[in-house]
Amino acid sequence: MTASAQFCPLDRYLVDDLSERVLPFFGDSDLESSDISELLTNRVNSRLDKVGADLPDTYTTRNSVSGFEAYLFSLPRFVAETLSDGSDNSHLAEGLFNVFLGGGDPLRVAPAPHQIIFIACHDADTCRIKEIQPEECAIDQAIVSVRVSGIDAPEVGTYYVGRPGKEKPNPFSPKLVENTDKLRGEWLEGARLTKAETMLVNKFIAMHIDYTGGIAALIRNDLNTWNGSEGVPRTLEESQIQWIWEGEGEKTPPILCGTWQPFDIYGRRLGSFYQMYPSFLGIYLRQRLPVLMAQEGRRMLEEYKAQVRPLVQELERIRDPKVGQLLQMLGESFPDPETMFSVEKCGEIAVQYEAFIVAHGEHYMADDQILQIITGSVYGYEKYRNQDGDEYQAANDIARQNGFGFWSEPTFRTLYEINEGDLRYHPPHCPAMQSR
Repeated sequence: MTASAQFCPLDRYLVDDLSERVLPFFGDSDLESSDISELLTNRVNSRLDKVGADLPDTYTTRNSVSGFEAYLFSLPRFVAETLSDGSDNSHLAEGLFNVFLGGGDPLRVAPAPHQIIFIACHDADTCRIKEIQPEECAIDQAIVSVRVSGIDAPEVGTYYVGRPGKEKPNPFSPKLVENTDKLRGEWLEGARLTKAETMLVNKFIAMHIDYTGGIAALIRNDLNTWNGSEGVPRTLEESQIQWIWEGEGEKTPPILCGTWQPFDIYGRRLGSFYQMYPSFLGIYLRQRLPVLMAQEGRRMLEEYKAQVRPLVQELERIRDPKVGQLLQMLGESFPDPETMFSVEKCGEIAVQYEAFIVAHGEHYMADDQILQIITGSVYGYEKYRNQDGDEYQAANDIARQNGFGFWSEPTFRTLYEINEGDLRYHPPHCPAMQSR
């Protein structure tokens, strides 16, 4: 098979169906299909796995196995090179990777770029796609979540939910909660606030973050649909991880340097997206983005102003001077997308984008992520570093130095400065690749 044909997009199987596919890899073993089903249920199923809402009700986390679970189960055996030790686990791992990856090795061989169709993006860095399957794979169409490599977007969501006076932290936006707490700690350290006042401040900061994330998501989704590209095949390139991160908390599983890693710890694929036509992104910057922001961006700004205005009035009653300073910094700081992405400003961004292409290669003329970074709508963090990590950092520096997009907005800029020295966001490079 060719490199692209070897790769079968990672999907989910019912346990009983999967057991029939895996059974041949047990050779002369006395195990039957029902025994394999038991192994899959008890050994491969992971509490970290989740069933997509698009799947029929017949699929559950217990009666089905996903590519993510196959990866979690089999990776340690690839690392330890124990696929040939004759154990049930080694046979199971070999079978899973032949079923899900067409015999490819996730530690050494990244699949060739392959076609996908966008469905929608939750925010600017997490999207749902439909795989276009090679005939050799004999797997049903897969709808999977992809974590875009090399970038990180402002979070969308609400900090608190519930009735007034009965609010509780929103469990669906843990990253937004974390980022809000970081900014409050940076700006209001030493402030003497009641719990109710702290909640008001949290809401205020979180609404700013959510607004910037909403604008970033608007750009990301518009890239998928403008010029009739919705439902048209696009290209996905799987990530090639270049570092080992062995820190605590949220982390990438420590694997070998310079190797393909198909998932993050949340079961999302890691990959970068590319446009079909190399000239598309330049045209998008100069022609489409100013119009989008003058229309949809303006509408989002007006909605945001209406939502935040009553909260500002409540915050004005708090006497702590640090809250007054916060209001002075953010209360009148309504980042106007029509101004940030005017025809003139997008022309400036396009000039820098075109200079970047000349400096780093025509490959990036079709790279969605470069456009997202250089517009200043997302960060170029190295946390989900891929083979283009150095170039993404260069694009991030251009946007930051020129104050493009949200780099002039305090929550966006300050959060990056807080995380700049954090190994979770900028893990160390592999020694062999530092000179790249």
